[in-house]
Amino acid sequence: MDKWQGVITAAKVGALIGAGTGLVPLAFGLFHKQKRKALAAFAGCVVAGVVGGLYGAIAGAGVGLGNILRTKKSAKHSPS
Repeated sequence: MDKWQGVITAAKVGALIGAGTGLVPLAFGLFHKQKRKALAAFAGCVVAGVVGGLYGAIAGAGVGLGNILRTKKSAKHSPS
């Protein structure tokens, strides 16, 4: 058994957790027609899941979702 096997397994599990939590901002972003931000939030959740596990993935989903919703709200209220 390799000494890095535990780290690699934890990173794989973190990536799966990040992908699962990243589906929330991805769905909201695609629904609000903000494809680029949705994909960036999804990728950020996967990376945060690898680095920080469940806590990192949840934080990444919150930041991504907040960014998508804030942009949608400010676009609605902008004078044009």
